[in-house]
Amino acid sequence: MARFDNTEVSFQCFFDRDEFERYDFEHQALEFGVSFFGDASAVEREYCYSWRQLLDDDFRERFSREVQGLREAFGVDFYEYEPLEGYRDRVRQSLRGYFSESGYEVRREVGEVCAAETIQYDIDTGKTDFVGCEGKSKFVVCHCNKTPGWHVHHFRDGRIESAEQTDLIEDMAGKIEDKINTYQDIREDKQTASRFVSVLATFFSIGFVVLLFDRLGEISVILQEYVTGWNLELAAVILLLFNGVAAIALAVVIVKPYAHDFVFDWEIDPLDAQSPDDSDS
Repeated sequence: MARFDNTEVSFQCFFDRDEFERYDFEHQALEFGVSFFGDASAVEREYCYSWRQLLDDDFRERFSREVQGLREAFGVDFYEYEPLEGYRDRVRQSLRGYFSESGYEVRREVGEVCAAETIQYDIDTGKTDFVGCEGKSKFVVCHCNKTPGWHVHHFRDGRIESAEQTDLIEDMAGKIEDKINTYQDIREDKQTASRFVSVLATFFSIGFVVLLFDRLGEISVILQEYVTGWNLELAAVILLLFNGVAAIALAVVIVKPYAHDFVFDWEIDPLDAQSPDDSDS
């Protein structure tokens, strides 16, 4: 077992040709073969290499492309997992609702429902979220270390297949990405509003102090020492108007993102299809 580009891969080494020919590789589980017999021409099986090929200058680049292709077939990422800390449960609930409304039976007991598949493909059930089942198809949503992000595995008849090629996952990935991006925009707007509140609060404080001094008759003494030709009553009116405009702007900036957050709904529309089986045909 080894790690390559943040992905776990395994190499089976062979010193006997017959044993090599008999071995049944699980390439979808990122299992590769390395031969120590004969030359490179002796290795004609896909995703298998002669030890000499591992020393080629361009081997890493070629191997990276092959791992990427198999990884996409093994599990398709729909979003990064770590940045969603704080609202992952909402995303999970949204995804469970999507599968359920699309006609799939949703179960959280992945290790029980997909016991053979998770063992065969070495999927950590402690990092699985749920499984959607319909007929011969099972879609496992999880964040295991088989791919870098939050992803989906697709099993049919106990064998892993590409989830990327299904209408269901393509539709789901696009919709949940839009929801997450919209929610993140709302969070950023709320943070901007908080900063804006701090700035306006400073101006409010200045305006309040000036008006208070004017009421006490002390501002005229202060300004007369530094400013000439000013109408103090006009200055007070301007400050009052400024505070009024600032108050309106403050209300708009604060209320808008919180209003968006209040009406935001994590629910995503289910797949429009004749039947669930049509989505993975």
